[in-house]
Amino acid sequence: MLAVAALTLAITAAAARLGPTLSGIAATYPVAISVVLTFTHAQLGRNAALAMLRGNVLSWISFASCFFAIGLSLDALGTAPAIGLGVLAAVATSVLAIRFPMLSLFMSSTLGLPKTRSKSSYRG
Repeated sequence: MLAVAALTLAITAAAARLGPTLSGIAATYPVAISVVLTFTHAQLGRNAALAMLRGNVLSWISFASCFFAIGLSLDALGTAPAIGLGVLAAVATSVLAIRFPMLSLFMSSTLGLPKTRSKSSYRG
C-alpha cells in the first residue's frame, strides 16, 4: 500500500506539468490495478493475481476498441450513436478475445506471464 501511496503522490505532484488528460490517464490504471492486485494476491494467491492481470490486459484491448470506434464515429453520428457503436466494438472485441484463446496465449507470452494451471486452482 505504501507503493500505491507513493505512486499517487508522484502523479499528483506531476499533475500540473502533465495536465488533466495525461494525469488522469497516468492515475487510473496503475493505482486501481495495484490496489486490486494486492487484495487479490493476499486473499486468493499468486495464480489468481496472475489471472487477474491477464484478464486486465485483455480488457485493455476492448477499452481501446471502444474509444477508437467512438473517436471515428463521433462527428458523423453524434454522441449517443457513437457511444453505442463504441459499446458494440468493446463487446465484440471481448467476445473475440474469449472465443479465440490464442489471443490470451499471445498476450501472456508477450508479457512474460506464466500460464495458470486451471481456473479452479487459484490458491498459490
